[in-house]
Amino acid sequence: MKQELVNQTTILASNQGLYNGFLSAGLVFGIVTQHLSTTLFFLGCVLSAGLFGAVTASFRILYIQAVPALVASVFILLSMQPTEVTTALISLVVSAVVSLGLGLVVQQREKQAAAL
Repeated sequence: MKQELVNQTTILASNQGLYNGFLSAGLVFGIVTQHLSTTLFFLGCVLSAGLFGAVTASFRILYIQAVPALVASVFILLSMQPTEVTTALISLVVSAVVSLGLGLVVQQREKQAAAL
C-alpha cells in the first residue's frame, strides 16, 4: 500500500469514528432526557448513513445499520401520542434527508478529487 493511500484512509477512518461518536452521543442524550424527537433525529441520521453505505460500500450495511434504526424509529413513533407524531416524523425525515444529501455531496467531491 502506498503511504499516501494509508494517510487518506486513516483520515477517513478518523472522520467516520468521530461521526459515529456524535451519533451515539445524540442517541444517548435523546434516550436519557426522554426527548423522543431528538432520538428520532439521530435515528434518521443513522438510517440515512445505513442507506448511503448500502448503496456505496456494501449492501450488508442495510441490515446492520439501516434496518435496526428503522425498527427503533417505528417503535418510538408507535409509543408517542398522536399529537406528537407529526413533529417527530418531521424531525426524522429532515435528519435523513440532510444526512443523505451531505453524504452525496461528500461522495461527489471524492470523485472529483480522484479525477484530478
